[in-house]
Amino acid sequence: MSPWGVRTRGALLGPVLAVLVLCGCSGEDGSGDPVADPSPATVAPDSAPPDPAPPDPAPPDPAPRAPEPDPAAVEAAAAEEAAEEASLTVSPVVAACADVVDALTDAVTRYEDVALAEAGGSGDRADAAADMRAAWQQAQEAATRGGGGLPTAAAPAMAAVTDLHDGLATRTTLDESDADPWRGAREALQDWCRVQP
Repeated sequence: MSPWGVRTRGALLGPVLAVLVLCGCSGEDGSGDPVADPSPATVAPDSAPPDPAPPDPAPPDPAPRAPEPDPAAVEAAAAEEAAEEASLTVSPVVAACADVVDALTDAVTRYEDVALAEAGGSGDRADAAADMRAAWQQAQEAATRGGGGLPTAAAPAMAAVTDLHDGLATRTTLDESDADPWRGAREALQDWCRVQP
């Protein structure tokens, strides 16, 4: 073998041995994977920061202030209220009319009560007569207080109640129909009272 050929073979074997040693491979059986890494792959953790918490909600707007009342509107409302109160105020005659009618109605009701009681086997005419006289007297005082034409307008109704009262002493049997004349006189008195200022 010439010296040239030896040098050439040695030059070729040197790099091959170096590759086998670095790879950990056997030059005889060819076992081993020169690129496989036995350690498991490591996954890099997610390094993104968590979402920030939402900001606190803004406080609600304060309630708007009530507008200042209009002086003209306040004055107009006061005037309207005063006018309404004045319209509800009744004259002395009208007020006395109501008192007369109420008192005479009480007297007649007392007569009707004793009439019903007698129909049931009871009743006290003397007590009824006393109650009727007291109610009639109240009506007379109210008519005098009202003045004007009230005493004259109330006279028929008061006369009808007087007849009922006197009938307690004269009638054998009492009946509610005995008060029919009073009812007509009462309606006439109420009609007169309605047209009074």
